[in-house]
Amino acid sequence: MQYAGAIYHLTVRGNGRRRIFRDDRDRERFLWRLSESRDLYEVRIYLFALMENHVHILAETPRANIARFMQSLLTGYTVYFNLRHNTCGHLLQGRYGAQLVQGDLYLLRLSRYIHLNPVHTREARTWPTEQKREWLHAYPWSSYRGYMDVRRSYAWIDYGPLLAMMQGSPTAQRRRYRQYVEAGLTDSDEELVRLMESSPRAVGDDGFRSWVDSQYRRLADTATSDEDVSLRREAAVIDPQRIVALVAQSFDLNPGDMRHTKRQSPARPVAAYLLCKCAGLSQREAAQHLGYGTGAAVSIQIKNLRNRLQNDAGIASALERLERQITHANQPSQRQI
Repeated sequence: MQYAGAIYHLTVRGNGRRRIFRDDRDRERFLWRLSESRDLYEVRIYLFALMENHVHILAETPRANIARFMQSLLTGYTVYFNLRHNTCGHLLQGRYGAQLVQGDLYLLRLSRYIHLNPVHTREARTWPTEQKREWLHAYPWSSYRGYMDVRRSYAWIDYGPLLAMMQGSPTAQRRRYRQYVEAGLTDSDEELVRLMESSPRAVGDDGFRSWVDSQYRRLADTATSDEDVSLRREAAVIDPQRIVALVAQSFDLNPGDMRHTKRQSPARPVAAYLLCKCAGLSQREAAQHLGYGTGAAVSIQIKNLRNRLQNDAGIASALERLERQITHANQPSQRQI
């Protein structure tokens, strides 16, 4: 289910327990893709943990667009993985898991569970506590080290909400959060594990899980797919053709010319970016609107646009102006994202 401001525990697993990452280059690519999708869909990433055959992510969606965000993340990474390793078929196990999380208490407890994943492996279970602690501090493929030490933080991780639950100065907050997490090395939260296993849709108390289940059943009666199940229609978005027309006007083009702009023109990349961000389109859908061959081509164009924005104030200004126009459009269509 999707609604504005929802917080999710997201899980991604390899098909048939297949390895999702074969080396550090794969892990770096996944994190790059995660940060790109986070920027494009305005998702708040609180934390993550990459394991050999599965991934945990804790995220919030202000724009009620978890399906689009995850589609961007997982499709892009799967295409990369299959191309790099010359493989085909399904890398991932069916749909990703998305459990709604209730309130600060469960958010904090879940963050500890996720950050302790590197020592929840079969091998690490037999280690003494100090060895587990050392491995946890050294493990580079989770957000935990950034919570302990600001010098190891990622710019795209939102550390504030969890650290704000700890008292004291910023330094004290990080120390207390570390103490909280590492208390779980000797005192596991069995109740939380039972709650997570009891419902595929929610992590919270009995009332919260019952509410989520009832809302899901109500909405599922009229939905045509899982992605259509949404609690509220919070995010109004602009019709894609209107976005294309606004971009064309901004760059002194006719809308019909947007499919055939010159190679160096920023018009189509800007339109692709805005179609994904403001109309909620996937990169493949944006490609169809703009005459690109594939969604991968749109991904490349958006990446190149980000690089150009750092050095071209004119394009940056035009993009900012277009986003304002779209945001304040008088009659946006109510397309569910």
